[in-house]
Amino acid sequence: MDVFSMVFRLLLSFLLGGVIGLERETHRRPAGFRTHILVATGSCLITLVSVYSATLDGFGATGAVDPTRIAANIITGIGFLGAGTILRDGMTVRGLTTAASLWVVSGIGLAVGFGFYAGALLVAGLVTMTLVFLDKIEKKYFETKGQHLSVTLEDRPGMLARLCSVLSDEGINITKLTAGISPDHDGLVDVAMGIRLPPGRNTLLSTVVDRIRAIPGVHRVIAER
Repeated sequence: MDVFSMVFRLLLSFLLGGVIGLERETHRRPAGFRTHILVATGSCLITLVSVYSATLDGFGATGAVDPTRIAANIITGIGFLGAGTILRDGMTVRGLTTAASLWVVSGIGLAVGFGFYAGALLVAGLVTMTLVFLDKIEKKYFETKGQHLSVTLEDRPGMLARLCSVLSDEGINITKLTAGISPDHDGLVDVAMGIRLPPGRNTLLSTVVDRIRAIPGVHRVIAER
């Protein structure tokens, strides 16, 4: 492999990883612009090392070197980096898309390293389209904005269960829940909840608030975005 080909492959990996990483950076994800560049470029470099080692005298000549063996371990190793981007926030898991983008970027680096330019360019384009355009479609048709619900209720058995039951009946997901003794009133509990309404049912919140207020023992309900 000549020097020009090596430099071209490394720079192409750098560019494609940067394009995908830039989109993640705009969303303030744990793994952003620089991380994706490093993963893509590093994957390409390791692939080039494995290809180069197969051509060395005493290695490739004996058939003892398989260029794909070193490269295959990149996919395994990138799983540890991807796991570090997955975070649990209350009852919600975040970072799965970023972990997946890191995994794909490593594959793009591998493809460029082996000289499979068409596949690398096509996948980079598809990934960018998925992250940019499909994200907008997902938010518009399949996802609703988060809401915050504050409820003050009596401190007795079954109250929290009844509150959660009302939300469950309406198909509302609870993303976060905290509860504590009310500092203003004895015998009352303040409950703060993060919730997500079903897609296309943004007007449901007022109905839910009315149902919660109707529960005996509930003293206050406040809903806000």
